[in-house]
Amino acid sequence: MYNSEASAATPQLAALITDFIIGSDRLGLADGMIFSQLLLNPIKVGFEAPAVASTSIYFIPTGVYLGTVLGVLPTALSAANFLSVVF
Repeated sequence: MYNSEASAATPQLAALITDFIIGSDRLGLADGMIFSQLLLNPIKVGFEAPAVASTSIYFIPTGVYLGTVLGVLPTALSAANFLSVVF
C-alpha cells in the first residue's frame, strides 16, 4: 500500500516490490491518491548481472517515488492493478 508518507526522492530509495503477480495482486493507494496521478517508468534493477526490467511508480503531485515493481514492465500495469484504500 502506498500513502503520502511512504515515498522516496529516487527510485533506488523507494520500496522494492519483489513478488507482485499480474492478475493476482493489486497495489493499494491511500490518502486520496488515484491512478491518473501516477507515472509508471521503466527502470533496470540490477543486484547482479543481468539487470531486471522493472517499473518505478512516481507520484506526480508531490514529485516522489512510491515504489519499484521488480520484473514487471510499465506496459503490464494499468488502473486495474491498483486499489483505493481508506483507513
